[in-house]
Amino acid sequence: MDHYFNEYMEGVKSRRMTREQKVNLQAKLVTLKEIYTTYLNTLPADVHYPKTTDVFQEPGVKEIMYDPTSLVLSPEQLDKLHDIFPDVLRSWPDSIKQRVVESISKDASVVDSLAFPTNVLELASTTLQCDRCSLTFSAREVIRHRCLGGHYHYDFLGTEQYELYKHISDYPWCGKWRFSKDITEKVAKILGKCSFDPATTTIAHLEKLDPIFECLACHDVVRGRCMLRWSGLVSIYYFNNKNS
Repeated sequence: MDHYFNEYMEGVKSRRMTREQKVNLQAKLVTLKEIYTTYLNTLPADVHYPKTTDVFQEPGVKEIMYDPTSLVLSPEQLDKLHDIFPDVLRSWPDSIKQRVVESISKDASVVDSLAFPTNVLELASTTLQCDRCSLTFSAREVIRHRCLGGHYHYDFLGTEQYELYKHISDYPWCGKWRFSKDITEKVAKILGKCSFDPATTTIAHLEKLDPIFECLACHDVVRGRCMLRWSGLVSIYYFNNKNS
């Protein structure tokens, strides 16, 4: 009888400690968001930065956040977090780029057609597509696309991890997109028609030249001609072909 009672009490204790740890971690996460937001306010506003939950996933940050000896973040821990923030901001874009390259590399045909992998992310013809809204964009825009930081893309909806992020209404970059071989090939043809080599023409090169395109399918007798730069051409081209 004592064995079952002790076992029951251990279970009660374990569940209580789990609830307390969850509450403490949520409180720490709120603090992390506050100090990280304050830190970002000191930086240029025209740069895309990782969100609080992206920072939270960094090993050094998690070690501090999951420290069982502290119920709240101590001044020393806050100082350590401030020291970590610059490193996270420097490494985060590179980690995203690496994930994009790894995803594109799964399509073996890219190796021959897009000079993979040395400049595949810079090429104007490389086109990605959001799994949720189907919008197409260049590899450079993949970090900024709004769907990739929303809760609706997550495989862990309803899990403890999701509930933790939901507590501060902040969700990490999820990468729910795919390389669009079909649209990439069509965009490459557009470049070829404009006397650009799709295997070497980069986004930076097109932006420097700043060519203006006209979407003939978008022509409207009321609104007139649709003129756009390269940054808007890929999406316009996709939607016109999708609806045709």
